Amino acid sequence: MINRCECPIEPSLGCLSNHTAFAIRLYAIKQFQLNQIDITIEQLRIMIVLWKGAELSQKDIAYLIGKDKTSVSRLINGLEKRKLVKRVNNLNDKRHKLIVITDEGKNLEDSTMKVLKDATSYLHSHFSQAEIESTAKVLKALCNLIYNKEDLKNIKDE
Repeated sequence: MINRCECPIEPSLGCLSNHTAFAIRLYAIKQFQLNQIDITIEQLRIMIVLWKGAELSQKDIAYLIGKDKTSVSRLINGLEKRKLVKRVNNLNDKRHKLIVITDEGKNLEDSTMKVLKDATSYLHSHFSQAEIESTAKVLKALCNLIYNKEDLKNIKDE
């Protein structure tokens, strides 16, 4: 029987990082549920971008979180229904709305980030600082290698 953390063919950084990301995601979801934070991981990614003080278009948000515009639109609709964000007119470009965080959305930041920080601290506590730094270095280098590869530069974001 295959372990959920093993790759079915052979170990690869892509496969292992995918399994790890999925496991971390499940852990984060459980921590949010335990702390009565009603937000999905995808919505959280949008909120983190907005918590950094940005007013962005859906296209910019899609680019920053690595999702297509249609998916981001659905996620923003969910955040809007919860009154965490709102769409406002872009004074520089009337064709596109900007997504801005509401007061309710701002109020969610501290509790959400505390849960995320505590979850990260717990997970990191099982590894040495050198292991964490080494792993982060490899994953960042892999990500940069892929995103800087010439073939990917020509792909259009739709």
